[in-house]
Amino acid sequence: MISHPETVLVGNEIVCKELKETAGGDFSKISARVKNINPGWGTIIEETIGGVEMKVFQVNHGLPEDPYVTLAFLMDLDGATVLHMGDIYAQANEEYFRAFQLQRMAIDVAFIDPFFLLDKTGMQMAKEFIRPERIVPMHMRAYEIEKYAKALNNFYTNIYAFRECLEKKYFEDF
Repeated sequence: MISHPETVLVGNEIVCKELKETAGGDFSKISARVKNINPGWGTIIEETIGGVEMKVFQVNHGLPEDPYVTLAFLMDLDGATVLHMGDIYAQANEEYFRAFQLQRMAIDVAFIDPFFLLDKTGMQMAKEFIRPERIVPMHMRAYEIEKYAKALNNFYTNIYAFRECLEKKYFEDF
């Protein structure tokens, strides 16, 4: 963030606190660009940050019995509706996704962890509660990409796996 003054970090209290501790004395150089958003469980906060309209809601990165709160983002990027879910356990988030009714938001691209997509509950949630036009699997190590892409293609027809660092894909229909 110091090298890229155009960057804004949006995170919950946990992320912002960890960043402040990690940055130490340099935190004062970036603090104005750190946005702390803490929606309650089952609620959505709407914000416009850096010209990007977004809906932010909590998700559970942990197991149902051991929650770890993180955030998911539903953004309007130049007319495309993009969902970034973060790493989450499907079973720990099913009731929230059922309540959010994301399938009504016409998601063009969803960034979803392959563990979620290959989980039985996650598959149901992706197809019933999210329904994205395109799915981009994320958070894979380079040596995992082909394995996960192949496995995901067995269940989804709309997978777009990135195979190279900083690879770009263009979708021309939005």
